[in-house]
Amino acid sequence: MRGTATLRLQPITLEGELVNDFQTSLLGIVVVVVVVVVVVVVVVVVVVVVGEVIVGVVAVVVVVVVVVVVVVVVVVVVVVVVVVNYYYYYYLCR
Repeated sequence: MRGTATLRLQPITLEGELVNDFQTSLLGIVVVVVVVVVVVVVVVVVVVVVGEVIVGVVAVVVVVVVVVVVVVVVVVVVVVVVVVNYYYYYYLCR
């Protein structure tokens, strides 16, 4: 007796995929922003409590540079993912 396998293909909707990607991207950006705010607050509190002005300024500059780099990388990755998914589903649906 032979078994039969059924394959059910889900319809691909470009709008649904783009909305999902957009929501995921927004969630990622929100998480990064929250982490950045927490790190900046911790650095400011440490600077105020310790009172090391020069070390504090260097620490803040380093944190700001790292935050900017992370945000730029996240935005670039999100844009690339959305564009690649758009073209992938666009050509797949043709």
